[in-house]
Amino acid sequence: MISRHAVIGDPIAQSLSPLIHRAFAQKLDIELDYQAYRVSEAQFESFLCSPQGQRLRGVNVTAPHKQRAARWASTLSPHAEAAQSVNTLTLNDDGHWHGDSTDGPGLVADLVENLGVELANARLLVVGAGGATWGILTSLLETDIAEVMVVNRNRSPLIELTAHFGDPRMKTVGLNALDSLPPSDLFINSTSIGHFGEFNLPSPVLSPTAVCYDLSYGKAHRRLVHWLSKHPGYQEDWQIVDGLGMLVEQAARAFEIWHQLRPETRSVIDQLHRLADAIP
Repeated sequence: MISRHAVIGDPIAQSLSPLIHRAFAQKLDIELDYQAYRVSEAQFESFLCSPQGQRLRGVNVTAPHKQRAARWASTLSPHAEAAQSVNTLTLNDDGHWHGDSTDGPGLVADLVENLGVELANARLLVVGAGGATWGILTSLLETDIAEVMVVNRNRSPLIELTAHFGDPRMKTVGLNALDSLPPSDLFINSTSIGHFGEFNLPSPVLSPTAVCYDLSYGKAHRRLVHWLSKHPGYQEDWQIVDGLGMLVEQAARAFEIWHQLRPETRSVIDQLHRLADAIP
C-alpha cells in the first residue's frame, strides 16, 4: 500500500525533503509517494482540508507556515507546544491533524551524534529570534548547556522569547552588542541573511575551538563561511558546519512518526554533502 506524504511551503522548489524521504523509504522497503507543493499563506488551510490534502497521511511544513501550523493543528506534541512551531503534521484516523516539531531534536542529534559536540556546560550564541530559533530552543535548553545567548536586531522578538521560555540560562541582547559578549563555544546562525546577500554583522567573540553551525546550507552557507573567514579572530580550529545534517536528522524523526521506523541517516547526509556545491 502506497503511503502518501508531502512537504508544503512557499517557495518550495529548493526543498530537499522529497529526496531525503524517498531515500529513507527505499532503504526500508516502504512504498512511498512524497511530493512537494507550493502552498501560499492564504492557501494553507484550504490545501490541508482539500481532497488532495486529505489523501495525505503526513505533511512536512516549511517556511512560512510553521507558526501557522502550530496555531491550526488540533493537537500538539510537547515539543511543538513549547516551540509554538510545527514542521510535521500527521492526519489521524479521526480526520484531525496532529502537529509535532522535529527541528530541535534534529539539531541536537546532528551536533551530538554526528559531530561529537560536547554541549554540557557550553556557552551558546544564537543569532536570530525568528521561527527557526523558536523551533530549536526547547531542545537546546533540554541539554546541560551553561548558557544560551540569543541576539537579534529588533528587541520585541527577544522580549517574546524571554517571556515564553523563562529559562534563567537563556539571555537576550541586541545585535549591536554581539562583539562585546563573552566567548562562545557554539555559534548558531538562525537567520536567513545569507539567502539574500552577504553577511553584514558585528563579529561574534568565539572560543579558539568553537563550532560554527549554520541552519542554512548551499549558497547561504557559503556566504557565512566567507564572512567567518574574514573574522578578525579567525581560528583554523573552528569547525564550520552547514545545516544539512540537521535537515536529515529532523526528517528522520518525522519519518519515524509516520512509519514507526527510524531510518539510518549517515549515508543520506553524505549523499547531500556530495551534492552541496549544486544546492542553490
